[in-house]
Amino acid sequence: MPQLPQLSLSNLIPPDLAGQGLLVLVAFVFVVVIGYKLFKVALNIIIAAAIGAAFPWIVKFLNIGLPVQASLQNSLYFAVIAAALYLGWEFLHYILWFFRVITWPIRAIFGMEKKRKFKEVVREVAEIKKARKAEKA
Repeated sequence: MPQLPQLSLSNLIPPDLAGQGLLVLVAFVFVVVIGYKLFKVALNIIIAAAIGAAFPWIVKFLNIGLPVQASLQNSLYFAVIAAALYLGWEFLHYILWFFRVITWPIRAIFGMEKKRKFKEVVREVAEIKKARKAEKA
């Protein structure tokens, strides 16, 4: 029975890149993560565009009474608008994520203060409950 080779990082990297193993691994992980994120965004754009394209036909089917005609031109128009809205939403999401990362130290400092105040309030509420129980007894 043939013996399988040991699975290690050095076996996975081609011999001509062996001296740069960590760099290759980091680049590979980066490409996979970015590719996954881009695929996810592209799939969501397609879904948003399909829903946008269906909008005029849904309005017509449900007889809502909006002044939207069900036509191919309107479907393409609403598909583009839906895709643009989704892209704007994703862009805003990434900007907010970036600012959260940048302001993390400041929020952490003030967050600890909020947690301490919350614990004090919980402690005071517990003391009030104990006092009320003592008054009833």
